[in-house]
Amino acid sequence: MQCAGIVLCGGESRRMGQAKASLPFGEELLLERMLRLLRQVADPLLVVAAAGQSLPPLDSNVLIARDNQPQRGPVEALYAGLSALPPSASVAFVTGCDCPLLMPAIVSRLVGLLGTHQAVVPLSDSRPHPLCAVYRRNVLPELNAMRQAQQWRLRELLDRVDRLLVPADELRDIDPTLESLANINTPGAYLDALARAGLSTKTDVPQQHKAEQRLID
Repeated sequence: MQCAGIVLCGGESRRMGQAKASLPFGEELLLERMLRLLRQVADPLLVVAAAGQSLPPLDSNVLIARDNQPQRGPVEALYAGLSALPPSASVAFVTGCDCPLLMPAIVSRLVGLLGTHQAVVPLSDSRPHPLCAVYRRNVLPELNAMRQAQQWRLRELLDRVDRLLVPADELRDIDPTLESLANINTPGAYLDALARAGLSTKTDVPQQHKAEQRLID
């Protein structure tokens, strides 16, 4: 089954203090890393950015969609991304730009479980992970209904569609520590992800969080 890859990067990054898409992660930027990982298992690739958001240089075959209402969160971003996919792409794996420890084999596993469902979503400690999930494009009417009703919690979509919730323990044969499900919302989480990836943590983080970096160093 052909699966597209959608990376959402238009969030405000309030807790991080700076745009996550352009954070360095080794010799590449965070958005570049996410696209490189997804390229192994997904095609085409599409980035959803806020209107006017500056992006690092991307390969010419990476599609870009603009979310004109980023304050509405991932519901609006997912709607923009799925709407912008070419007609040949009816299924997409969706993630944020802040999951640098994602294992591509997890994407393949989730796609393989899709069957006739509209969505496949990992479930960890009773918490679904809707931004590490596979969606059919036919969830668009439900997303639009949520937009019209001003319902902006992406988890509510899972109550509206035929979804398969996959217990995270069933993914541990691929990812024993489930790092694929971890996103980085704070400088501390960012530094921890760098350390877990075996990369230098001596990087530029917001000044008020320098103490967190010293704790890891």
